[in-house]
Amino acid sequence: SSGINAEYGHGVPNRSSCLLQPTTHCIINVVEWPPFVIALDEVELIHFERVQFQLKNFDMVFIFKDYARKVEMINSIPMSSLDAIKEWLNSCDIKYTEGAISLNWAKVMKAIVDDPEGFFEDGRKRRRALFHLPLRVRRNDAEGMTFTLKII
Repeated sequence: SSGINAEYGHGVPNRSSCLLQPTTHCIINVVEWPPFVIALDEVELIHFERVQFQLKNFDMVFIFKDYARKVEMINSIPMSSLDAIKEWLNSCDIKYTEGAISLNWAKVMKAIVDDPEGFFEDGRKRRRALFHLPLRVRRNDAEGMTFTLKII
């Protein structure tokens, strides 16, 4: 089964760095307190923040199918883990995006919850500007879709 090996599976889901173990159905840390478990069937999209060549670490944001649920984050993941994590997400058929900056997820999710049809209906005209960067949605079948969101 696919997963991230221990060599590059560290991140900060709570207050300290710990080994995070991806599995076929979830990502977990049950060694350190508090435990961290996210079931992949509840995840709509993963967004990688602070993905820049000169940085040593990036952050991983879990956006859930229930848009009213607060996003979960894993911070300070070594940049050397990015490709392996993307491969794992592809093997689990989880879409992901990436960007160079950290986003205000409370604002992004509020815009989605307040008007989900308007937010997703028309990629160029009806989306409100929450950030100014193109996102590439990656799929297991190597298709991509690029869209840009604008600020409210």
